[in-house]
Amino acid sequence: MTFPHLALSPWTSCYGSLSPQVTMIENMDERIRELMRKKWHPLHGAQFVWNKTALPNMLLTNLSDRTEMSHSIEGRVPFLDHHLIEYVNALPPSVKIRYDPTTNALTEKWILREASRPFITQELYERKKHPYSAPSVYPVGGPMFQLMKRLVTREEVEELGFVEWSKVEGLVERAFEAQDQVALREVFGVAQWVVLGKRFGVPKATGPGW
Repeated sequence: MTFPHLALSPWTSCYGSLSPQVTMIENMDERIRELMRKKWHPLHGAQFVWNKTALPNMLLTNLSDRTEMSHSIEGRVPFLDHHLIEYVNALPPSVKIRYDPTTNALTEKWILREASRPFITQELYERKKHPYSAPSVYPVGGPMFQLMKRLVTREEVEELGFVEWSKVEGLVERAFEAQDQVALREVFGVAQWVVLGKRFGVPKATGPGW
């Protein structure tokens, strides 16, 4: 789920920091944090956090398992074979992200590029890493635009209780007409909260003393 923190009501600040990054690291076992501070290379620490958060909660659900199962497909993720993972975990950072002193550039997935070089074109070998992602531009008046217009209304947003309508008003237009990517993420996040609230009958949120 996206995290439209900019649209939250002021009273939510009573619960402290709402930073997803801080939440992720604070939920790590103290033993892991000690290893990250004193033993692991920063790259390996970052990879561990990513493997424990974004990989299972976003990529392997939204872009893999859920998408596949919705079409009755059971997929396989070969790069997640545990033998391969164990081997790669033991490799030094220098072969994962390669530094070229002549160009002062970093090459991501260097060892994978080298292993596959005999089997791919030079264009693919030199291509910059490009993650798979969902569409980020939708036409005004299209199905997605119409859905967001139905979900992100003053009535629905105020019924949540923890989102400020004044901060959400106009986001749909900015997201679709101006193609503002930040606004699009905000709109999708608020829409998801509206759907979940209606689906599970979540009562309107109220802050302590409000």
